Amino acid sequence: MNYQNRVCKDCGGVDFVEDRSQGDLTCTSCGLVAESHMIDETAEWRSFSDSDKAGADMNRVGGPINHLFADGLGTSIGEVTKGESNQAAVQALQRTNQRGSDPDRQLHSAVSVIGRLGNALALNRAIRDRGAELFKQTQPLNLVRGRSLEAVCCAVIYIACRLERSPRTFKEILARATGASQKEVGRAYRAMEQFLQEHASENPTTNHQPVGALHVADLLRRYCSLLGLGHADIRHAEAFAEAACPKHPSPEHETKPWDSRTPMTVAGAILFIITRMPRTSARPSLEAIAATVNAAESTIRLVANEMIPHAAEYIPKSLASTEETRQILKLQLLKQDA
Repeated sequence: MNYQNRVCKDCGGVDFVEDRSQGDLTCTSCGLVAESHMIDETAEWRSFSDSDKAGADMNRVGGPINHLFADGLGTSIGEVTKGESNQAAVQALQRTNQRGSDPDRQLHSAVSVIGRLGNALALNRAIRDRGAELFKQTQPLNLVRGRSLEAVCCAVIYIACRLERSPRTFKEILARATGASQKEVGRAYRAMEQFLQEHASENPTTNHQPVGALHVADLLRRYCSLLGLGHADIRHAEAFAEAACPKHPSPEHETKPWDSRTPMTVAGAILFIITRMPRTSARPSLEAIAATVNAAESTIRLVANEMIPHAAEYIPKSLASTEETRQILKLQLLKQDA
């Protein structure tokens, strides 16, 4: 057979036969063993349509290794097949085993909550795994004592999203959580962040970067994507945000009226102004922008009006010239006043 476009080094043949019992891959033309000790990844059992064995698990090796948990050698009671004579006894053993002392039980529960919140927030696998690692890393703090597991997992997800450069706001996370208050989540976040920073200073190999305050530019890429804006629009919005709300302001930086606003509101105002320019790839309505950033339309409009007098300085010249910006935004203000 043709095995993944492989060519024999000796004779140039392309037909190989795989001996799964020995783990060898042999050229059928010259007999050269092209590869040895191959791992057979197929199932270790044969399948038959035996009705009385439906639902039986033939796997003897268990699931893949998860390094978050312990060695996996602890005793666990498996599932019982419905209708078996010892069903009640096995279920009683399961309940007793679940009440026992399992060092990973809390972590299992946390991973389940993180997975549920991750699904609700459409988070990718990397963020969920990072969240589970953070929870395990901060277990010595015993943050769950005195507060709900849901609140701690919300704080974990917030940090994981920031570290994976796909930030979510506390407001977004809390909207998908059940039984967690903003106060609880805030306390858990502060305790966790302090612990991680102290741990990083003692162990430089951990390489934990402080999360810090959420900046407007951190949110714009995702908001632009949700609104159907292109890559050029994202760059223009991020440039506007850096000019209007610099991450590292100089001592000469003047305080602006929108500095006290939430990052979501400022992001909404920036998107509203940017998408009024004729060269943007889409022109979403104020209602759509407000729904995306989770802020009130009236507040976004108010902040946009505060920014418009300065917008000619902030809008990149590749999007519109200074004069174009002034004329377009002047017309926009006239429309609002009408």
